[in-house]
Amino acid sequence: MSNISAMTAQPLQPSPLPTAAPPLMEGGLMVAIVVYLIKEGVGFFKQKDASEEKLMAILIEDVRNDRNIHFKQQAEMLIQLKGSHDKIALAIERMGAATTDINLALQMSKRTETEIFHTLQQIQQEMSLFNEKLDRLTTPETTNGKYGPGERESR
Repeated sequence: MSNISAMTAQPLQPSPLPTAAPPLMEGGLMVAIVVYLIKEGVGFFKQKDASEEKLMAILIEDVRNDRNIHFKQQAEMLIQLKGSHDKIALAIERMGAATTDINLALQMSKRTETEIFHTLQQIQQEMSLFNEKLDRLTTPETTNGKYGPGERESR
């Protein structure tokens, strides 16, 4: 019990406070923190660069795809335009052939009209001669003095 009493008799001393870390330990801790921050910063920038490169690759691919789509659309439009030009050229060729046919028909019609006109003139001349002959046969002769020209009609 003496030990217990000795313990109780002695006043409790406060335990000594831990002493501050020596400067070497503080410096090491600071270096570790700085190295950690540098590693994290480098990792962040590497990740940022990788993300930017990935984004740039995606954007370039999108631009290429858009250009390819645009070129395909232009090619299709040019094909359609060529088809339209071919159709127009064929229509013009047909119109040219039709125009030639129309011109030939007009020339034939003009020849036919000319022939008809000459035939009608011949018929008119023949009718005039025929009428003159009829007039001579049906009118009394003026040599005997009985009737003069136009007298018979007036009586």
